[in-house]
Amino acid sequence: MAKFEFFTSMAPQPGTVANAARKLEAAGWTGLTFVDSQCLSGDPYIAMTVAAAATTSLRVSTGVTNPLTRHPAVTATVVSSVDIESGGRAELGIGRGDSALAHLGLAPAPVARLEEYLGMLRSYLRGESVPLELAKWNATHRLGDNLPLHDAPSDSRLRWLRAGYKDHQPVPVCLVASGPRVITLGARLADRLLLAVGAEPARVRWGVDMAREVDKAIPIGMYVNVVVDDNVERGVALAAGGITSFARFSVMHGKVTGPVSANDRSTLEGLSADYQMSKHFQSGNQAAEQGQALAKNFAIIGPAGYCTERLQELGELGIDRFHIVGPTRDTDREAASVATKRFVTEVMPVLAAT
Repeated sequence: MAKFEFFTSMAPQPGTVANAARKLEAAGWTGLTFVDSQCLSGDPYIAMTVAAAATTSLRVSTGVTNPLTRHPAVTATVVSSVDIESGGRAELGIGRGDSALAHLGLAPAPVARLEEYLGMLRSYLRGESVPLELAKWNATHRLGDNLPLHDAPSDSRLRWLRAGYKDHQPVPVCLVASGPRVITLGARLADRLLLAVGAEPARVRWGVDMAREVDKAIPIGMYVNVVVDDNVERGVALAAGGITSFARFSVMHGKVTGPVSANDRSTLEGLSADYQMSKHFQSGNQAAEQGQALAKNFAIIGPAGYCTERLQELGELGIDRFHIVGPTRDTDREAASVATKRFVTEVMPVLAAT
């Protein structure tokens, strides 16, 4: 197996997935994640199924879901179904939530809520019992209060999974984390931790060390903005929207998490208040100027050799998977296509051979 895995992502727009998945598999990508933001794109689980049916080895995952828009039993059922249909190629990427919740008027889920959700989710994925007191989740109209029944379920579990697929292994849960509480939560409850802390080695080391204090063996990957372009200024412009969105996760509530320089701290503090959710992951976001200022430490942008060396450096810190966030979708499409192709042909093969 290659030393590093490489995942990319796309919006699950109906009618676009199968062809894209075939091309990505042929290009050598390990996996493909699909955005879960119901007001901005199509359904990720349908997209995962379509992508898996169109390929033979490509792994598929949410990138990422959240603990509020779906009951944990629903999430466990749908991702387990995708996993069975794909021959064991599905994963579940989850975080506190962002655009999916913002478009419902909600802030990211509290960490305590995420922890409770993960506990229930893992039980459902294993076909185990969840007490009805927990399973009722947000609802207040409890079964039996005003509904005559001869009997009722004594607990909540995926009975179909336990009965028909006893040898099925639970779908791996990958928790995306930027702050200390979620990093330690992921190391404790997830199958894999995915850091979203930028590309500065000191920040990545901070996240890895914190996770290793909880579980020395937890597999750790990371989301990282990478653009291969010999013209760094052009590369920064291509990546600005994505850098802005990912850097914001490190200052989501106005307070910077993790080690940063004084200049980056000042920039991050301005980014949070300026961020336009209406232009999420777009270069036209008014906060993109801060994203450009953060490019040096929150992204990897430059010639292929430079990008390769920077990723190797992060790998030496304990990272074994890179979720690559490339050019922002509303930028120069020709330049973006060239940058993406160069990453695939000039960076991935070198890292795969190390």
